[in-house]
Amino acid sequence: ACPLSGHCGAFAQGRQLEYPVVKTRRSARHVTMVGLAIWSEGKLLMVRRPEHGLFGGLFDLPGGELSSKESAATAARRIAIERLGLQLSSASESGVVTHVLTHRRIKLCLLSCEVSGSLKLQHYTAHRWAEQQEALGLGISTLAKKAIGLLPQ
Repeated sequence: ACPLSGHCGAFAQGRQLEYPVVKTRRSARHVTMVGLAIWSEGKLLMVRRPEHGLFGGLFDLPGGELSSKESAATAARRIAIERLGLQLSSASESGVVTHVLTHRRIKLCLLSCEVSGSLKLQHYTAHRWAEQQEALGLGISTLAKKAIGLLPQ
């Protein structure tokens, strides 16, 4: 039924069903991450991710991957210090979201956090404080939209 079969070498050899060659996909890596919802005066801390890497250049909630055998609370404390220069005084779970990319299956544990200290970005290129609806309008990933959607309005 193909209009090009008269000009097709694969059809002439009876091999047309072998094409196109389908590449075998490598399996997606399972990643567990933590996201920090940090509020100040009714505004949510949003940070811009580095240009290269996962969700490069997009705004996001601060966060990162959990190392092996690390709890979400321990990772949140580490990330607050390493990436934001802040001390985490308390954290409570706001929920969990999952997101599938072609190369990763992400489980994000979202924690609502209270912090102290002065913000000193170490990993991110910029930050802004945004109302929840405003944060959803920034250039953010679908994963970040799902996470922000878990937060009470």
